[in-house]
Amino acid sequence: SVVGPGAIIGFAASGVAGTRVRLRDVTIAGNGRNGVAAFENVVMNGVEIGENGILGVHAGGRVRMRRSKVAGLDRGAVVAEHAPPFRPRCQAD
Repeated sequence: SVVGPGAIIGFAASGVAGTRVRLRDVTIAGNGRNGVAAFENVVMNGVEIGENGILGVHAGGRVRMRRSKVAGLDRGAVVAEHAPPFRPRCQAD
């Protein structure tokens, strides 16, 4: 678990990596490979993930996002291996 406020920026590989990852109120950007990498599920609440080397989030299980933003969603920036494909909801501005 990572509980902010705070920022994780500039790691050579992934900003946050683990088996099950829970994030709250943090910014993750500018990391070499992935912003977040998890073998199982990822739960994010109030998280902003900016541009990272390959993906914003790579999970072996499901990804749950609440009040969170991931840059590059149109390019498949969130990959959940053992879950249905992530389809962002369209929001009217």
